[in-house]
Amino acid sequence: MKNLSRRDMCKLIGAAVATGMLTSCSSSDSDKPAPLTGRIVYPEDTEYPAAKQAWDRLFVTFPLAIIFAQQPQDVINAITWCRQNGVEFRARCGRHSLEGWSSLNGGIVIDVSEMKNIVIDPLAKTAILQTGFNQGEIVSALGQHNLTIPLGSEGTVGVAGVTLGGGIGYLSRQFGITCDSLIAVDIVVPSGKDGAMLVRADENQHSDLFWACRGGGGGNFGIATAFTFQLSEITNVIHFVLDWNFASAHAVINAWQNWFPSVDRRLGSTLVVLSKSTNVVEVEGYFIGSQAELMTLLAPLLAIGSPTQTIKQVNWAEQYAINNAGPRQFNNWKFSSSWIYQPLPSQAIDIILQYMSSDTAAKIPEANFWCLGWGGATKNEPAGGSAFYHRNALYYAEPGAGWNDGSITNETQYWLDSFAQELRPFVKGAYVNVPDASLVDWGNLYYGTNFDRLRQIKKTYDPENIFNFPQSIPLP
Repeated sequence: MKNLSRRDMCKLIGAAVATGMLTSCSSSDSDKPAPLTGRIVYPEDTEYPAAKQAWDRLFVTFPLAIIFAQQPQDVINAITWCRQNGVEFRARCGRHSLEGWSSLNGGIVIDVSEMKNIVIDPLAKTAILQTGFNQGEIVSALGQHNLTIPLGSEGTVGVAGVTLGGGIGYLSRQFGITCDSLIAVDIVVPSGKDGAMLVRADENQHSDLFWACRGGGGGNFGIATAFTFQLSEITNVIHFVLDWNFASAHAVINAWQNWFPSVDRRLGSTLVVLSKSTNVVEVEGYFIGSQAELMTLLAPLLAIGSPTQTIKQVNWAEQYAINNAGPRQFNNWKFSSSWIYQPLPSQAIDIILQYMSSDTAAKIPEANFWCLGWGGATKNEPAGGSAFYHRNALYYAEPGAGWNDGSITNETQYWLDSFAQELRPFVKGAYVNVPDASLVDWGNLYYGTNFDRLRQIKKTYDPENIFNFPQSIPLP
């Protein structure tokens, strides 16, 4: 595929308009010129700056058009049109691609974020939903029925990317990761010489593709247009926040990492170390049980120093909305993902505290070392299996940074890259939903022993490698 100049692109689109080819048709029939349908935004349109904007403002791209699909046929048409005209494209939903790979210069962005139909069956505890939703919208819709999916904690992230890459969060230990609740996916894949078609993948049909869609990463095999999920019941939970001063950080990290893997699976928790200038080390979480049970479980942590405590019963969906309320704080973000399989030794904890105590960390408005507890249901493969690899880790960890001031961008990125490199001997792997363009052996780091099977599935469903971006699954 190739990047076209704006002039060439206009000629191609103009020809499609002139010949009346902007009407809906079956684009899997590739002997006819394909249409472009949906809400299409071009560079000359007033909506273009907002339409092309990524969540992470570190990445600025100038696509030749953004196609906001209104129905699956628009996705079929767009892929077929790109194939017939040799134009590169990318799939996009929530715009949270953390290396900017959901957009590109000189190509087409196929965006599903305006496809937001949902059908909830409270009795069967299932939901069929289109892939344009973000996590906050899904939690809110399902919360009206006291149901949920175990999603991540950031409300504006698209459900499509989360699910296809695995999906991790506070409820993972109780209900599994997001893709474990997936029971079917409707996905547009390449067809024939230059066409595309919509298929349904589940345990019984296209089961290999279904396996790959459970943790094999978004945009590798096709563009998902709808998911069918098995839902879990949830209403009120106990929310807790424990805060220590920075002087207790070493003891808290060590205690948390040794305590959490074997604790009751109904408890989900994060640990975050902020820069020393904030003087905060925090453990936060949710417990699906009584406050009395929770206090017993928290005893090993409460024995460290004198943490401040906030413990209260909340409605899961309502608290999720509260956590995601308020204006955006930072435009620029950078993270480095890893999985911890053995408790970090004292040497590694010292490295963490060294970086969080540095002058650079003090300059960064949001510098942190963030961990998510693992175990419980995360260890269990769902029926039909999954491509998600890191089920047996103790916990997930990432140094991260958020800032607005462009004058500290280089220093911030160097700080984080150096931080991640010094921790690398103590960690394993990485998380495909938090990618890192600097990784060399990324296939094995993301997918482990599942990488070779994913490459074979790529050959089956995308033999021309049209779903191609940095760190996309390669052909064998």
